[in-house]
Amino acid sequence: MNSTVVSIADLSGQEVKWTFEYFDPVLSGYLGRLANPTPLGDLIKEIRYGASLSPDYSEMGILFIRAQNIRDGGVDLTDVRYIPEEGLDVERFRLKAGDLLITRSGINVGDAAVVPPELEGSIHGSYSIKVRLDQDRVSPDYAAIVLNSDIGRRQVAVARARSAQPNVNIPELRSLIIPLWPRPVQDHIAALMQQAHAARRAMLAEAEALLRGIDGYVLGELGIELEETLDRKRFVIPFSSVVGGRLDVGPASGQFTTQRCPDLAWEPLCDIAELPSTTRIASRNPNAVYTYIGMSDVDDALGEVHIQHLKGCDIRANKVVFKGGDVVFARIEPCIYNRKIALIPPEVGEALGSTELVVARARPQIWPAFLLWILRSELIQRQIAGKMTGTTGRRRLPHRAFADLQIPKVPVEVQMAIAGEAAQRRDRAKELRRQAETVVTEARARVE
Repeated sequence: MNSTVVSIADLSGQEVKWTFEYFDPVLSGYLGRLANPTPLGDLIKEIRYGASLSPDYSEMGILFIRAQNIRDGGVDLTDVRYIPEEGLDVERFRLKAGDLLITRSGINVGDAAVVPPELEGSIHGSYSIKVRLDQDRVSPDYAAIVLNSDIGRRQVAVARARSAQPNVNIPELRSLIIPLWPRPVQDHIAALMQQAHAARRAMLAEAEALLRGIDGYVLGELGIELEETLDRKRFVIPFSSVVGGRLDVGPASGQFTTQRCPDLAWEPLCDIAELPSTTRIASRNPNAVYTYIGMSDVDDALGEVHIQHLKGCDIRANKVVFKGGDVVFARIEPCIYNRKIALIPPEVGEALGSTELVVARARPQIWPAFLLWILRSELIQRQIAGKMTGTTGRRRLPHRAFADLQIPKVPVEVQMAIAGEAAQRRDRAKELRRQAETVVTEARARVE
């Protein structure tokens, strides 16, 4: 629903935008049915914006929690930054265990998370708000669950509609309504969601372990052992080896990291796969519908693609032509290092896609799915080291270097067996991901 009927009295004199969200009847119905509706502001002991600082990348100093670290009801520490301990007045931004962190802008605006004991003393950034609650009246875990629920999300949408900027600020947060049940009920609800999130994390961890293990399985079945990767920042090499060449570390790294199995035969990619580069300008047929695969449609974790169907008028510039069974390979940084490499489903007749994707079309001596897993492997990542050319940040793998990638030569039946097992592991990981989201969705529905 994106329209509703309101009285002129509701509109006269109001100082907010005339937006649908402000009068959303579904939200009004929710709030009207809440038990003991209580403004969040009545439960707050302290509330504060975060620090406007530029964090460092190093692993020394004070841990700096950014808005993007607040997701899925918790604090994600996979990409954190630090600030120096000396010379900064940061004490008022220090976090305590049990504090509530709420994002105030960005794609995850309104996400709430409770600070765990191990993060006490860290600092939060200016795109989040710290809320210290009266814990005698409300559990921080329960408050976070309410704010992350459909009830909280709808209220945040209204709060954003009241602001000229798509942010949620302290006055809007204070006005959010939560149902204030007795503490035993709050704790029971919090326990339900905590159990669901714990199960979700375990499933996702198992899924990621399966996906990470595919590379080792594929190379292990082929008997290929790669030396441990050394520090890629520096190598000691003879000066004669860099005279007339590049001085960055990439070209030298391959001398120290790659080891092949002597029992295997090798052949260049161009001998086992066609490397077509046919292009088409879809906009010349503006009303025609095309199957389209952009760079963002390539799943770097699963090696699969998301299929779009777009009119020619919506596809800009020249595009590469793909066919079902092709392996598409991102040739530009950082996508090439993120392994934006995928297999086009066989049922796709023809598709258009980004010119930053190059095509490998398997010949009869190589199984397409096997080619996918080899091209996604660390073996190929070692081979492309130092071969990127162009401006920093937009460097690309030359077509000649792509054609010369060395692929192990093994019987097709072995290829099919390896590719089949790799696909089973990927499918198991996909199912675990699906179950992980279902667990949380069902728990949230039960709570709400």
